[in-house]
Amino acid sequence: MKFLIDANLPASLADVFREAGHVCVHMETLLPRYSADTDIAPVANMSGAIFVTRDFDFVEFSRIGILSGPLVLVRLGNLRRGALAATIRDRLPTITAAIAAGEKIVVLR
Repeated sequence: MKFLIDANLPASLADVFREAGHVCVHMETLLPRYSADTDIAPVANMSGAIFVTRDFDFVEFSRIGILSGPLVLVRLGNLRRGALAATIRDRLPTITAAIAAGEKIVVLR
């Protein structure tokens, strides 16, 4: 699968996805860090990737069709980078299975 990590998550998180055999890009390689959500959504759509973010606004974008691809919403609280990476690494099989089953929004709590 192909993933796009939002700028509100650490760039190092892309390595977790790559190590699991996925293609993964961090948004900061495509747009400036503080780009508007309305600028980010079209880039995510054009990439054809699953968008991974902490920003709840993208749930609404998904519901109204501004964001067309699957969304992974990270709602894990304030974890240190290592703990965040470990949690996502552990849950990645569940994430990919949900997306493969057709879920449009996957929430990590």
